[in-house]
Amino acid sequence: MIKYPVIIAGAGIGHMDHVSIGVLREIQSADCIIYDRLMDQRLLDFAPHAETIDAGKKKDLHKIPQDDINALLVEKYLEGKRVLRLKGGDPYVFGRGGEEALYLKERDIPFTVYPGITSGVAVPALAGIPVTFRDTARAVTFLTAFSKDGPEDVKAYAALPSTLVIYMGLSRSQAIAHSLIDGGKNEDTPMAILSKGGTEDMRSFCSTLKDVAENGIPDTLVSPSIIVVGDVVSLHKDLIPSPHCKGNIVLTFEDKQHRVSRRLEKEGYRVHNRPMIEIIPVDEEKLFLATKDFTADLVVLTSKNAVHYFLRSFIINRDIRDLKDVDFYTVGKKTDEALASYGIRSKGHPDIYDGKHLAKLLEKEYKGKHPTIFYPHSKKSDPTLGKVLAAIGNVVDLAVYDAADPGRGSDLPEGVNAVLFGSSSSVTNFFRHYRNNDVKDALFFAIGPSTKRTLLDHAIEDNKIYMAEKATFDSLCQSVVKELHHANAQNQK
Repeated sequence: MIKYPVIIAGAGIGHMDHVSIGVLREIQSADCIIYDRLMDQRLLDFAPHAETIDAGKKKDLHKIPQDDINALLVEKYLEGKRVLRLKGGDPYVFGRGGEEALYLKERDIPFTVYPGITSGVAVPALAGIPVTFRDTARAVTFLTAFSKDGPEDVKAYAALPSTLVIYMGLSRSQAIAHSLIDGGKNEDTPMAILSKGGTEDMRSFCSTLKDVAENGIPDTLVSPSIIVVGDVVSLHKDLIPSPHCKGNIVLTFEDKQHRVSRRLEKEGYRVHNRPMIEIIPVDEEKLFLATKDFTADLVVLTSKNAVHYFLRSFIINRDIRDLKDVDFYTVGKKTDEALASYGIRSKGHPDIYDGKHLAKLLEKEYKGKHPTIFYPHSKKSDPTLGKVLAAIGNVVDLAVYDAADPGRGSDLPEGVNAVLFGSSSSVTNFFRHYRNNDVKDALFFAIGPSTKRTLLDHAIEDNKIYMAEKATFDSLCQSVVKELHHANAQNQK
């Protein structure tokens, strides 16, 4: 059995754009990825067939203890898998990557290290703070606010002339300011707390040791955060990066292939992901039995999720060649593509990608033929198609997944220009967690008529709602770019 070296790699900070090409290649070729919390989870989409194990740690909550992570690395290596240990930032900077490498070395297991961009350098830079600057700071000291024995006493570092970069210190910000002042640091020394660096939700708070010691920090700063203490902090106003940004766009759906966010980012917009739908299976046992006894002449599929749930269950029970004489119809091009990934071609889809027009097409094709129809769909599907199918044949009508509410995400950015919705459920969930006033100046983009109707039901004015020409995310992007360009041109007059 071929055994591959274990890869210990850094995923950089915040957005997945901060990962190196070498690490991305290792993600794409990995058989098993043991990953941490502080990384862009979308990186895992580049390894759709790999086994993924969440070993993320939060304060006082370790999903997998460190000893068990070490053992997992060995176990998966001995199975002959390409094992990737993917850690946020750099694996050797306060990341226990060195401990894991030593554990492998002691057991004669080969390993390779891919460095990553560490937050202690990158996050300050993104906030306009260079950690070194000629004649201001000729050295930098990295330290952590906590050791394995508890809070770290930072008083001794007050005498250092270097910039201090403190990891994992958010909850101790005020205590750290007190300790440095007590250690002799000038109370007017600039101090910055940088929250969620490298993401679209990055927040910066720049003050002084004295102010933080007396008044604490704003509640809007959340973990993960970096603290920077030193004169270089005063440069932030002059050096804050000024990326070309036309505005803020909020996505309320999962953009797993990054098509929407990439397209809009290329146009100069900042994209904020606030998924308002979590896809969960429904009646898995019922679907399992239905595919086991499958005898249909026609399968009707109205989404990529329906394709995947149906065919994954079918393949477990049957040979996919049992479908060779079955007709498949889909709601649109993207569902066609999902079906084609299993080696199956659809017989067609309507010109307008929605359930009502698919119903008209099937009524025309099958009326009077009385086929046996298998119709796996969302629990929240428009009932129109199901009624038409029941009228033209004997239908197995089966809800196989549901669009659940994942809960509120982070606060919305200030000045939202557009919010994109891919379903009625995403509209309902969005306004359950956010107020109309949070997006009072935004335009709203709906994937189709039912989504638009739900926006109207939530008191969104009709003249602020735009629909995609076709019910696809590519078409939705085209509509966004067109209408925001028009709105910006009007504002500049």
